[in-house]
Amino acid sequence: MENTYNNPTHTSLVRDPNGVLGGVLSGVARQQGWDVSLVRLTYIAFFLMTFGTALFLYLLAWVIVPEAN
Repeated sequence: MENTYNNPTHTSLVRDPNGVLGGVLSGVARQQGWDVSLVRLTYIAFFLMTFGTALFLYLLAWVIVPEAN
């Protein structure tokens, strides 16, 4: 198993300043190397399944996760 902490391609989670709303989902997609559209669709499904609780988690992440420079 590869140690990602010593991997030079590993990046920390930051909000994307060019993101649609707060840049949280764009930051997650970039950090994981995933397509941002897939992350957004997954979030919408999660939002619907949790009856809006995911909105609270998104807002919390918006406050906690720093914005990229």
